Amino acid sequence: MYVGPTYILNSNYASIYFRHDNVSVGLSGRYTIDLTDDMIEDMTNGNNIHAFWHSDPKRRRSNNLNFCLDKDLVRVILSKIEENEGEWFRKGCTLDGYTRLTTNAHDGIRVIFYAHPCFQGRSWYDWVYVHFEEINATGQTVENFYPAKILGFITMNDITEAVI
Repeated sequence: MYVGPTYILNSNYASIYFRHDNVSVGLSGRYTIDLTDDMIEDMTNGNNIHAFWHSDPKRRRSNNLNFCLDKDLVRVILSKIEENEGEWFRKGCTLDGYTRLTTNAHDGIRVIFYAHPCFQGRSWYDWVYVHFEEINATGQTVENFYPAKILGFITMNDITEAVI
């Protein structure tokens, strides 16, 4: 079971905040995919998924293979769709994703996490330690940290999540 910050989405500004800490979090590098039947079929078949990049109004990135979504990220999105049996998704729904998360602590410390298919000419996916509370063989709760690659930050059903 993951134990960590709870995110509250402010959909007007695409910002999320830690509920229990004095840390603000901002998202940038926004992209959108339309969850049409054809898109879901492409995801299921393992095809390259091209997003609409909001920083690219002339759509130069739209057919560039360097800017396709990571295959593992696409698998997670597809599994979320299948978990909910299409409940949240109707033809024409969209999913917003972000390639950068910036944290700003009250003491001035700033940390930036990237999950980008082509940042400055190459893919850039940061790694983090994820905190878990687990029950060991004797029934005691133990805390462990495991490394995880950040695949992206997505907003689905008004909830923003880091995908690892």
